[in-house]
Amino acid sequence: MATEVARILTPGGRFVTQQLGGEYEQLYRLLDLPVPRSPRRRWTLGTAIEQVQGAGLDVAASGSAHEITTFTDVGALAWYLRAVPWAVPSFSIVRDRARLASLHARIAADGPVSIRQPAFWLEAVKAPD
Repeated sequence: MATEVARILTPGGRFVTQQLGGEYEQLYRLLDLPVPRSPRRRWTLGTAIEQVQGAGLDVAASGSAHEITTFTDVGALAWYLRAVPWAVPSFSIVRDRARLASLHARIAADGPVSIRQPAFWLEAVKAPD
């Protein structure tokens, strides 16, 4: 939370963060899973700036782009989904074994698969006393 960062940051201190925008639809599509409805408000650079400024910090610099992640095998994808369980909370290696096998066949036939996610970074500063 931006208010907690502002609370513990020393005057003149800097906070730097890099974030993904939380759009995981492409992962659901890779696994042929139903895509959940999008949240009303997405996690974006604009939202982060609002929160940081609302907490009394000044934005020193920021930027946005897209991160492209490429998977050359389903083992790497399964590991990724276990490492970031919020991306596809319903994912289960056991329950989704058939989907993984199907994706494995696709990768073997067509080559690696990639997902594209919005990303941003932000540097905020607490005003000196």
